[in-house]
Amino acid sequence: IWKAAGITVQSLGSHEAAAKLFQEVEQLHAEDLPAVQERYKSLDLPQEQLHDRKWVMQRVSESLFWEALQMPDLLEECEMRSVQVSERERTGDDAETRKVLVRKLVKD
Repeated sequence: IWKAAGITVQSLGSHEAAAKLFQEVEQLHAEDLPAVQERYKSLDLPQEQLHDRKWVMQRVSESLFWEALQMPDLLEECEMRSVQVSERERTGDDAETRKVLVRKLVKD
């Protein structure tokens, strides 16, 4: 099911990372709308579509996937989507850099 969506164990680094992502997405789908909306708000996205559950779920799900990627794959995703990446972001591999890149992707 994940491979059909373009998600491979290789892109996530391990079976454990893939299982963790699957679990996070399952948990997301079990949450009520206010909880999902809070996750959406934490991504600093425009609030106009906050009440569109499908849109909010899609954006939050994408962010979970991108957060789970290994840094080279995250950078490749940015490149494929023509998201601007600074030299510092390109060479960093810390949590803050990943967070910045995920926010850029999810806003794209």
